[in-house]
Amino acid sequence: MAQIQILNPDSLGKPLGQYSQITRVKASEFLFIAGQVGAGKDGKAPADFDAQCVQLFANIGAALTSQGANFGNVVEFTTYMVHSQDIPKFM
Repeated sequence: MAQIQILNPDSLGKPLGQYSQITRVKASEFLFIAGQVGAGKDGKAPADFDAQCVQLFANIGAALTSQGANFGNVVEFTTYMVHSQDIPKFM
């Protein structure tokens, strides 16, 4: 199991957003998951943003579980959104 440390050293000051400045990972294996969206197995996406987020994270969870991992193993993910007004809800 990977050892993950989330660090924000006092020497760098407080982060300007909802992120950590340093993540230290000791692992022997990496898993990369790509292209997850807020659609179910049937390819259909809910109409509203909140339901799409729920589905998106369920998809990521299913991908992790299929490989014996969970969200505690996630070090980083990149998010792309269509509308900037959805950022506060996503955060």
